Amino acid sequence: MANLAPTVAPAIAAGNTWAQAHTRRAAAPTPERPDGTIIATVAPARRKSRPVWIIDLTP
Repeated sequence: MANLAPTVAPAIAAGNTWAQAHTRRAAAPTPERPDGTIIATVAPARRKSRPVWIIDLTP
């Protein structure tokens, strides 16, 4: 698990929530994952306006 707190602080200061900032950071492309990461969630509507790939886990 990556320590995301230092990398999301600017996003929090810009008015985003921790969930939004962590989602964006976790889904961002990296050298190991050049296409980014898919985010699995039970609340896909919260991330609808975000530029991330979502897997809806709603039962």
